[in-house]
Amino acid sequence: MQRIIITSLLILSSFIMRADDRLILTKVENEAHLYSLFENRDLTIHYYSDSFIIASIAEGKTMEQGSIVLDEKAFLDVSGYYIIYCEQTERQTYLEEAQNRGKVLFSGDDFLIMKPLDGINKLLPAKNDGMVHIPQRPAYLPDNRFDFPVITETDPLMEFLTEMVNTDSIMSYIQHLENYGTRAYDEPESYQAQDWLKSKFETWGLTTEIQTVTITPNQGWSWGHYPHSTSSGNVIAVQTGTKYPDKYIVCGAHYDSWSWYPVSNRIAPGADDNASGTAGILEIARVMSQFESEYSIVYCCFSAEEFGLWGSEAYAVSCKMQEKDILGYFNIDMSGYLKPGTPIHISLIFPSIATPLANFLKNINDIYFQISINTYANLSGGDSDHTSFNQQGYQGIWTFEDWNDCSPYIHGPNDVIGLSVNNSEQCRLFTQINFTSMATLAGVNYDTNLPIPAFSASEKTILEGNSVQFTDLSVNNPTSWKWYFEGGTPTESTEKNPTVMYKTPGRYDVKLIAINAHGSNTLLKQNYITVKMIPPIADFIADKTEIEEGESVSFTNLSQNKPDKYAWAFEGGSPLQSSLENPVVKYSKAGSYKVRLKATNDGGEHTETKEKYITVTPKTAISEKDKTSAITIYPNPTTGELKIENGELKIENVEIFDIFGCVVEIAHPPLRGGLGGLLPPGIYFVRITTDIDVIVKKIIKK
Repeated sequence: MQRIIITSLLILSSFIMRADDRLILTKVENEAHLYSLFENRDLTIHYYSDSFIIASIAEGKTMEQGSIVLDEKAFLDVSGYYIIYCEQTERQTYLEEAQNRGKVLFSGDDFLIMKPLDGINKLLPAKNDGMVHIPQRPAYLPDNRFDFPVITETDPLMEFLTEMVNTDSIMSYIQHLENYGTRAYDEPESYQAQDWLKSKFETWGLTTEIQTVTITPNQGWSWGHYPHSTSSGNVIAVQTGTKYPDKYIVCGAHYDSWSWYPVSNRIAPGADDNASGTAGILEIARVMSQFESEYSIVYCCFSAEEFGLWGSEAYAVSCKMQEKDILGYFNIDMSGYLKPGTPIHISLIFPSIATPLANFLKNINDIYFQISINTYANLSGGDSDHTSFNQQGYQGIWTFEDWNDCSPYIHGPNDVIGLSVNNSEQCRLFTQINFTSMATLAGVNYDTNLPIPAFSASEKTILEGNSVQFTDLSVNNPTSWKWYFEGGTPTESTEKNPTVMYKTPGRYDVKLIAINAHGSNTLLKQNYITVKMIPPIADFIADKTEIEEGESVSFTNLSQNKPDKYAWAFEGGSPLQSSLENPVVKYSKAGSYKVRLKATNDGGEHTETKEKYITVTPKTAISEKDKTSAITIYPNPTTGELKIENGELKIENVEIFDIFGCVVEIAHPPLRGGLGGLLPPGIYFVRITTDIDVIVKKIIKK
């Protein structure tokens, strides 16, 4: 305790402000330039990024060229300033709302730097963006950098532990947090959420405390009343390391939520922002707490993030004051929304000083997950709790859903499961990549006698009706195996390396229990096997292929393998395109025209093109159509056999198709007796090939 007090006094003494200090903004050219700015003893840097610093400098001291004075009397009448992330499209509306609450000191492309009026902060975040509190205390660069390992191959233990991360658990946590209705930092429901989070960590045997979060006196905002400085607390759970108890790996997410106007609307379910991240931290703790780790792990659920990162700032500052040795901080904020039709990918946000930690997570991803990752130094629309750690000299990184297509429902009543959290698999993958990074760093102590189940598949994506060869890769000498194959044939096996057929499209779990004399362990790989439909084979026929101008043609789809989407193109026809299964097309101008059909299902697509398929003759032309009209099929409908009257035409071939396009009967001349007598009831198409044309007739068998 004495050491903490002395350290605190030293830190406090380092940023005593002078009355003539000015607040300035200076652009940062590169990382080397950033370090040189920190070495300038005339500056006290209060905030930094890869783009700029905000610092105080004494009157008369030389500023770098291009620096901007934000406030002539830094911190004289306020305890802090704010970065307000605000898009240009929202800028005018936001400034109209904020004109009596704060003064704009600087306007950037995607952010504002603002000073609260009268020393009382009534500033709000912009609609879908964030805000960062800039305190009077100094910021710090990392003073030591951990030598992160380079991973070159998968570890069966890490794979086993990672698969313990469970989708259902994550979604249940999100649903529970959403059900509070609001978790605004100063509302009763936020305190209820705080207590629930504490109880979850304690259930898993973790040492847990509530850290008080105080928004600076006379600052803060609540649902329609000013001021409000009280807040629910940070929930901090610690898993003490067995080998390096004083070295920490920290992960966290904010659990508070808020809703934009009207301020009287207290509906802020916050499923994606940020029950999804909080659920990820809970799930990491649930799994990791079952094992000992060499390094200490800290699980954090922060409050008051939405109004300036207050919760994480309080914790990061306390860590700095206690000189805690933190290897890195992993932040999850918004992991539940994926724009429909796009593959899962990660936005990884970090400043240049956290590059080693970011590279380590990317290394883990390359070895275990191969998810597409886009990196950003910062985002144009907000910030998150990793920044609080970076400002205190700790490396912090943030995994986030696609920034360009993040949830449009946050900060409102529709931030709920279904709309805003629409991809549970992505929630799990975000949790897993952070978990595996942390577990690899922490060093997991595991009973070396028990089997570690592991397996691979010859293929993880197959077509329906194909088989998969599973290969056991378990370590620690298992002697028997129990396999369970959802959707497979067989559904269970005790073979070491079974072969399984999958007949139905879908995504299926595979479970393996590996057993030896010391016990057993279970590995469940969720959605491990993807079975796709067989791609379609496009085909079609027309009820007639020779017509006069102004007549119409009925097209019948004969595509195989159950397509569910159709894209027709009719050269010279009206319409020119159609998505109907069996369209009718009118042709108004003489000519020979091609027809194209693209059939699609979940397994793929196929295109059939028939050149010069439809012949259109002028009205005045003499055609053979009168001859073809002489062909009749009767009786129709029928309960027995069909008969064909061909008039003057010579019949070359007769085919009967079912509604799926499959040939069910073929007849050649001379035709003796009737056709279709043995066919079951249904709808059929008879295609008659004559010496001058092809005629298709629809028949009904009762």
